[in-house]
Amino acid sequence: MRRNVKNKKVNNNGDVTFDAPLRQYNSQVFPINGSHKIIAPFWTDIDTRKGGYLWYRTTTDYTNLRRGTNEIHSLFPGILHFSATWMMVITWEDVAAFGCSASGYITCQQMLEFLIDNIYKVFGNQVFQQSVRIPMVTGYPLSQFYPFGATAGDISLPANDDDSTSSIPVSVHIPFFGSSYSSIAVNNNGYVTFDISLREWTARAFPINGSHRMIAPLWTDISTLKGGFLWYRTTTNLSILQRGTNEIRTVFPSFVTFSATWMMIVTWEEVAAYGCSLTCQQRNTFQLVLITNGVHSFAAFMYNVINWTKSSQVGFNAGDGINYYAVNGSMTDSMLNLPQMSNIGVPGRFVFRLDEKEIADFDECSSSPCVHGNCSDRVNGYVCNCTSGYTGSRCNIDINECSSSPCVYGTCSDRVNGYVCNCTSGYTGSRCNIGK
Repeated sequence: MRRNVKNKKVNNNGDVTFDAPLRQYNSQVFPINGSHKIIAPFWTDIDTRKGGYLWYRTTTDYTNLRRGTNEIHSLFPGILHFSATWMMVITWEDVAAFGCSASGYITCQQMLEFLIDNIYKVFGNQVFQQSVRIPMVTGYPLSQFYPFGATAGDISLPANDDDSTSSIPVSVHIPFFGSSYSSIAVNNNGYVTFDISLREWTARAFPINGSHRMIAPLWTDISTLKGGFLWYRTTTNLSILQRGTNEIRTVFPSFVTFSATWMMIVTWEEVAAYGCSLTCQQRNTFQLVLITNGVHSFAAFMYNVINWTKSSQVGFNAGDGINYYAVNGSMTDSMLNLPQMSNIGVPGRFVFRLDEKEIADFDECSSSPCVHGNCSDRVNGYVCNCTSGYTGSRCNIDINECSSSPCVYGTCSDRVNGYVCNCTSGYTGSRCNIGK
């Protein structure tokens, strides 16, 4: 495929074609002559009328391009100068087979989402004839979220669309953008506000003037009537406070004497979008943690799964129309990537200091994420410039110089940024290619 093909067509049946669409549901054994210039991750007879979704987008988003570039560097050590300039992302989500009945859809869905057991028998596919396990893609692990739910002592906001708690008094004032607040309200639509509750479902780009003194881990149009839960609690539990204290001291090394005296934990668990049907499978799970000692305050955002977005705003707004902080890519589909984004080098996790008049961009290099290389800070990210012999997004992968089989008549021993050939009898030279 050396020809430069500009037009791509996405097909419901698990394939992508170049220049011309292909509406063929019965897969064929490759090679095929004719118009079948095809990339087929799973060419088979799919029917999304029976369930599931086909999602696709092209992107030049910096975060996505960087991720793609790093993955290619890791898999193909010989093209370390490669830098992606365009990507296409296509997802067949929970798709059903043609002929799958409504009553049998749940069984089909479970097989496609979690385990495709002997694909050849299920779909008659002619390429994959073995059991294939498909992992669910998530970000920050739920096991590392702060405990939430009824067993953790949380309060649950009843299922609703656009509702908010009343103002919740706090025992320790919370510094935010240079001011101090004594109450907070939690909204179903992915944010908390200070002093007054706010029932606004359509996200707007920061800055906003007025009553929008807001912390927004994911301000978007959520309806828990369609599924999911909103959990929240304030706490002065000593073990939770100690965990919060340790995390702030780790992320902000200059705060070695900081000691949390109050925290708030808010978790949106498997929440659905407004307009999502009761059987809709798209869910988001994320958590906000506020930590303060009354003088300094911090917020942590954690994202486990983000499967949908509706012009979502992520960040902080002072309410004066001037001061704010927005995570890069807010109000775009880039927010689907939150589980892979970070400002501290931990995918799916962000930590911010809130008490100053400005929330500055965090130095993502402060945690020394590049194991064998130099770190270059970026907005909401970093780039590692690896020393010779290493690759990967964190320069933590030793390049196997033996992978190209350089030793013609001998065995290869990998070294950092090099290799050594152990020649068989009768041969010499750095590559064992010279007869004695």
